[in-house]
Amino acid sequence: MPQSKLNLTGLLDPVADQLLNGSTVASRFLRAELELNTQLRMLSFGKPVRYMYNPLEYAWDTHRCYVEKYCREGQNVLFLGMNPGPFGMAQTGVPFGEVKAVRSWLKITGAVGRPAEEHPKRRILGLDCTQSEVSGARFWGFFQELCGETHNFFRHIKHFTTNEQMYLTTTHPLLYYAPHPPSAFHR
Repeated sequence: MPQSKLNLTGLLDPVADQLLNGSTVASRFLRAELELNTQLRMLSFGKPVRYMYNPLEYAWDTHRCYVEKYCREGQNVLFLGMNPGPFGMAQTGVPFGEVKAVRSWLKITGAVGRPAEEHPKRRILGLDCTQSEVSGARFWGFFQELCGETHNFFRHIKHFTTNEQMYLTTTHPLLYYAPHPPSAFHR
């Protein structure tokens, strides 16, 4: 299957375009995410934010794979993550995306690129990242033990992240997770 890439103008190749014009829950969800990301791209931040990572752009293949596999009709429980972790969703495009769980239990595949600018201490290695995201390992490990197979978990549950962007400062590799106060936005 050809890999789809989100290009800089937000236009998709024909494979992704066909998916997004569909009427499935996954298609509608991906379309809504892309529309929101178009709006987020217009924002800029002042200090202390220096780097903005948006996994829905550089990890579109893996994120789309996750949504296509696991976002469906009839799910009545929703888990929401707040933001991407540096060794989870920031690397994989999957909420609580601890790399081992993403590859082995969730069976997510796809190419992961890199943000335009990277913090030297928070490089994106994608599915090759060897650092574990502790919260993701706990989250997916618990449900793998409880449910056994992914279809038992996703039969009733959707799991997504409300703010897919990650913010980093110049002087410190720690993430800047503050809510978006109006004073932080510069247009």
